[in-house]
Parts: sequence; structure tokens; C-alpha cells
Amino acid sequence: MKITFISTQNFAVQLEQKLQNNSDTVLDLSNNPLGKRKEQELLDIAKVLIPSPVTTLNLSQTGLHLLKPIDVLLQFLRNLKSTKVVNIDLSGNWLGTQKTNEDLKQIVQALIEAGVEEINFSSNQFGKVDIKTLQEIFTILNQKPISKVYLNGNQFDSLGGAHFVADFLFKTLETKAILTDNDSFTQQVITRINLLHEANNPESCIPALQ
Repeated sequence: MKITFISTQNFAVQLEQKLQNNSDTVLDLSNNPLGKRKEQELLDIAKVLIPSPVTTLNLSQTGLHLLKPIDVLLQFLRNLKSTKVVNIDLSGNWLGTQKTNEDLKQIVQALIEAGVEEINFSSNQFGKVDIKTLQEIFTILNQKPISKVYLNGNQFDSLGGAHFVADFLFKTLETKAILTDNDSFTQQVITRINLLHEANNPESCIPALQ
């Protein structure tokens, strides 16, 4: 279900009305200016989702980077624990450049606490984040219940060459990192990660890569 909110009306109230008698498990709120709404309104959206069957929540390009203080976004994400949401799309929210390193760590920890299994972090400028912070963030994400982390369009070529990026992603996220872009750099990263996975598979005949 795709919902485009009327900006002059309360988003949570509109959502509650739209979700009545809804059986759709996918909720697309992308491109709605959630980051510009009042704190309570955003938190109420999470409450409205509690009785709904929604398991996949699309918050792509919703201006979440505008939420200040960070506590508002963290509370919203943690509140998803009471819902059925296990897949969340946070792509295109500029989190890598508009939030501090500490903010980013808290965001991924909140997602872990919420019980999210798949996260789309594409197009969040993570390639602009310092490597130490990225390592901490991805290490946090490399635990249950997380199974997939989508990372397209993050300008990882800013970090170094394709082999370095592939080795870094494999070391921190193992097979959880998902890249599908067709550009040459990303394809090299994907190929390298696949080789690393095969080489580290106990049943593989491929020698461990250095």
C-alpha cells in the first residue's frame, strides 16, 4: 500500500484511517516529509502500526536526517519492536553526512533492538563516513536478527579501491552486505565478495584469498 499524506492534516490520523481493514503487509510511505513533522506525530505513526499486519515499511527519502534531536528518530525506530515490521527501507535519507558518527551507531543499534531483519541503507552517503565509524556500524549490523543490509549508491569508491571495499564489507558484514548496482566499481566489489565467500567456505576448493 502506497500512501501520500496531505501535509495540512495529521499524518498519524491519516495513516490510521488508511490502515483500517487493510491486509497488505507492505506499507510505502516514501517521499512523505516525515522529518519535518512534530515529534509526537512521528511517534504516533509507530503506534498506529502496532495492530497492523505490515511487515515491510518503506521510509525512503522521507527526510529522516532532519529529525532533531536524534532521540526522536531513535525512539521511533525502537517503537517498531511492538509492530510486525521486520523489513525497513531507509534509503535516500542522507544519514551518512547529516548525522554524527555517534548518531549513526545509535541508529543501527535501535534497529537491532527493534528486531528488524532487513535494512535498506542505500544512497545514504556512507562512503563519506570515516572508516573506523563504518567498521563499528557494520560490525553492529553483523548480528542477529539482521540478515540483509542493502548498500547501493553509497559512493564506497571514496573509501578506496574495489578490492579494499570488498574486503572491508566482507570482514565487517560477511554475506549480509547486498550490492546490486551495475557500475564497474560495484561489480568488481561484488565479484571479490563472492570469491571471499567461496574461499572461506569450509566446503570450497578455492584457496583462502589474501
